[in-house]
Parts: sequence; C-alpha cells; structure tokens
Amino acid sequence: MAVKSTTGENIPRPNRRLTNFVFYDSDGRPQPIEMLEICNMYVAGTILPLEGSSDEEKEKGIRCEHFGRLESWAISGFEEGSPIIWVSTKIADYECIEPRTGYKRMYKNFYEKA
Repeated sequence: MAVKSTTGENIPRPNRRLTNFVFYDSDGRPQPIEMLEICNMYVAGTILPLEGSSDEEKEKGIRCEHFGRLESWAISGFEEGSPIIWVSTKIADYECIEPRTGYKRMYKNFYEKA
C-alpha cells in the first residue's frame, strides 16, 4: 500500500527513500543491518518517493511500523565519495536516508564501515 501510494508512475522495480527507520529482528529487537545474513529482519520507517519534493506537505511520506522481510542490502555511491545504503524487500528497494533517533548509533557504526 505505501509503495503504491508514493509512486507517480508504474515502474517495474520501485525505488523509494526511507527515513526515521529502524531495522529489527522477528522479536522486535533493533539489529544492525549485517544481521540480515543471520536472521530475518524487518523495518519500520517513513516511505517517501525516491525523488524529493519541494513541497514540504508532500514530504511527510507514509509511516509504516512493520514491513519486510528484508531480502538484501547493498551499498552504492562509492564513485561520488559518499556511500548510499539500500535495503530491499520483495516489492521495492529503499535508499536509507536517516535512521530513527534511538537507532542512529547502531546504524552509524555500519555506515562508517561502508
């Protein structure tokens, strides 16, 4: 529902931005994204269209408290000198923009390795 609600056109593999996010395991405990290789991981966050909007009202996105299962993660942006972390579910890919306040330390450790 959130993916369809944040699209303006029909594209084969949707890409979205993800803000105020946290990755967690099946018990609801926050986990670093690397744990995806060991256990099932899910995400809570705000889904936004990939392209930003100049209209702040449209930038609110759609808040999802539980979605996934995450299938994979990837890093791009090496050429530009600033890594971009992506996570994927069965239906879309998400550019990780800003973690939830309580998750920042855990995410920062991973981001600095990238």
